[in-house]
Amino acid sequence: MERLLSPEEAGEYLGLTADAVRRLAKAGHITHVKLGDKASSRTRFRVRDLEAYVNTRVVEATDRTNSKLVSIRQRRQSRAS
Repeated sequence: MERLLSPEEAGEYLGLTADAVRRLAKAGHITHVKLGDKASSRTRFRVRDLEAYVNTRVVEATDRTNSKLVSIRQRRQSRAS
């Protein structure tokens, strides 16, 4: 069985506070496991679910620097002609 992380451990893994991890889980952004009955349930997290959450947050890099350089070069060339 895969080891389950506490909210504190999950927060450390993600670089967030335990409260932030709990809020993300409650909002349905991070898959989690509830152990025990409702009155005394404990929330735990699998590493693979934390990694899946991170993968949904990836923002692809754009080559803005290069496009700005091209734009500047084009303006200079049009001014020169």
